[in-house]
Amino acid sequence: LSPPAWRAAAWLAAVLAVAAILMPMADMDGLRMRLATPDLRIAALCAGLTAITAALAAFMTSVPGRSLRWGLLPLVPAAFWVGASGLGCLRGWLAPGTTPADGHAMEGCFAFLVGVSLPLSVLLVVMLRRACPLHPNLTAA
Repeated sequence: LSPPAWRAAAWLAAVLAVAAILMPMADMDGLRMRLATPDLRIAALCAGLTAITAALAAFMTSVPGRSLRWGLLPLVPAAFWVGASGLGCLRGWLAPGTTPADGHAMEGCFAFLVGVSLPLSVLLVVMLRRACPLHPNLTAA
């Protein structure tokens, strides 16, 4: 197997390729408006950092002899992601003039997230299948 960092970089390259393919379909004005809201901007940044650190942790923990502490790497950005997502309840106070998303917008967002993350998750599993983690639950998490 290639070194874990190289495999993580390859997976992240696939993520960037998917993003490049989907970018022309994105509502850039809506994206700019959402990223202007502090809680959504922080949540988006931390979600990206969680993905990067979780991929690196998965590949690192899939190699026998690597420290199990790699599994802790995504916890800090994930905690900030959850915290920033929770700030949406305070959006009227944080960014006056904005409102939480309605049910229809949330359905579209959920469908998009599942549609993008499912193939990338399958790719991650395929890339990890030849590894021999001593703690497979940690690698899977």
